[in-house]
Amino acid sequence: MTGKPASDSRPVLEFIDLHCHLLPGVDDGPAGLDETVRLLRAAHAGGTRRLLATPHVFHGMFPSREASWMRRHFEETRRRLQELEPREPFLAEVELGLGAENYVGEAFLEALQGGGVLSLNGSRYLLVEFSPIFPPPHFLPVLDQIQAAGMVPVLAHVERYRALHSDPGLLEAILRRGCLTQVNASAVTAPRWGGARRRVRQWLRSELVSLIASDAHGPDRPPDLSRAHRKLSTKFPPEKVEAWFHHNPAWILQSPRQPI
Repeated sequence: MTGKPASDSRPVLEFIDLHCHLLPGVDDGPAGLDETVRLLRAAHAGGTRRLLATPHVFHGMFPSREASWMRRHFEETRRRLQELEPREPFLAEVELGLGAENYVGEAFLEALQGGGVLSLNGSRYLLVEFSPIFPPPHFLPVLDQIQAAGMVPVLAHVERYRALHSDPGLLEAILRRGCLTQVNASAVTAPRWGGARRRVRQWLRSELVSLIASDAHGPDRPPDLSRAHRKLSTKFPPEKVEAWFHHNPAWILQSPRQPI
């Protein structure tokens, strides 16, 4: 047989990043629009073409913002970015949407019951963050409450939760309930001796990870998915890698929107 291997003919994969802190002046992400542009430039250079801005909400470390305020701030940010396209042409190739990283606590649960939470791109999928030391017995009841409200939980950076370190079966139970799991790209590229990297590789082999995102905050935590993609492409079949970086996030973005 002559010519290039079949794998060389695969289309270039465009990454979709569903967890990044991109809105200026909201949380511990970019302080101003210039920083937002730098983050988007880094994402574009690494092959990411669709991103969701997921600011922290219901987290005591940051100002409390209602969903309506966040939507207005997002639309204003997007308008200003469009104005910059003549000077920054790459921005025309980046699609930006809105979500939120919902911190689980009393304020979140109250807003959930009242329909005041921001889902991923207006879909039924809700990115949720637990405290790293959240008690194991409380994980499933909280996820049940989210699902009872008609939404699908997407657990942010699951590698951080101690409850999942000590009880791998809990992660399996979470997935059996129909929830999704997100791992940070930095956990994939962590030093070889790091416990997070070993744990995540095992979860990936066991098909316990739904998608990989950057959780970008700034220059020290950039929205770069390319390094993680390269590493995993040498360890896993292409169809699995494409699911983590493109197909599963695309499914979320294309899912039916949450009724208003």
